[in-house]
Amino acid sequence: MREITLRDALQAFKKNLAKIIGIMVVFSILTIVFGKVLSSETYKSTMSILIGDPQDFKGEGLFIQDTRLTLNQQVVNNVKQILESDQVAEDVAKEINNPEIDQAELKENVKILIADGTSIITMEYQNSDKELADEVLKTFYERADKLADQYMGDTTIQILDPASSNEPENSHLVKDIVIGAFLGLLVGVCYSFISFYNDPVVYDKDQLKDNTRLDSFASLPQDYTANNTEALRLLNAGIKDQDDTGLFSYGVDTKVIADKYNSIFDDKIRTVSPIKDKPSLTQEAAGIKKGILVYQNETDKMSEIKMVLQAMKSMGVEPIGALEISDLKAENKKYLPYA
Repeated sequence: MREITLRDALQAFKKNLAKIIGIMVVFSILTIVFGKVLSSETYKSTMSILIGDPQDFKGEGLFIQDTRLTLNQQVVNNVKQILESDQVAEDVAKEINNPEIDQAELKENVKILIADGTSIITMEYQNSDKELADEVLKTFYERADKLADQYMGDTTIQILDPASSNEPENSHLVKDIVIGAFLGLLVGVCYSFISFYNDPVVYDKDQLKDNTRLDSFASLPQDYTANNTEALRLLNAGIKDQDDTGLFSYGVDTKVIADKYNSIFDDKIRTVSPIKDKPSLTQEAAGIKKGILVYQNETDKMSEIKMVLQAMKSMGVEPIGALEISDLKAENKKYLPYA
């Protein structure tokens, strides 16, 4: 079992990046769809009430100032405690009379918030039934108003914003997208590693030699149609005095390489159509005794290279070496033809 190196992993990820992104998108869409199917949409109802003695609001609006601020804030806190009390939750549950709503559910899901520096209390509640969500907050207000009159005398509770629900929302949308993308990433990465392990991409001459026992005579730059003379000289040194030699490749049209080579050197080589475009090459390969494998670095898969070698052998052509087409251009300083 061949060990996968860090370079293999990065190569697999790079090669399949588009597929990984596609899988992440598909999984995100699926989690959103299943999320909508499996979970119901919810309505969020909100209601705002104003607390205080009637004189506190004369000429001062919603903000209580100066000496009455501390006193009125205590009144607001008292009303908040009433709204959060077990008694109010129990009374509301009885009045609503819905099997899905009990005291514990209301205590957990009804949110009571005080706006800083004001006498305003905002209540929030979510439910899949829009009318029921509004009704729960209305009933909370009515029960709190009665208890405030009973225990707090002249305290006034006024409705500032009546209970109303927004459009239905999927509160798990962002979470569904994140979960889907994460699952898609895991599946995509696993797919990349498995596919790379089963059919790795060739990324250098050493890997090619390990798998095929073929030495690479030279490396052509990515822009080999314009910059290939030096590499072709190395190729000529490797195959000099070899008669009836041909270039074979899975996907590269080797005619440009052969034409350039034949214009420079007396020893001629022949070109054969790409294997993937023309599986039967018996006629074109007639008379060729020695074959040179032309492969694209970081593009050709090992299965494709083995297919070319098998085709060569089936036509009686002996593979004698390889010619690499680099993923770097000739102007790149990292690119250097090798013997």
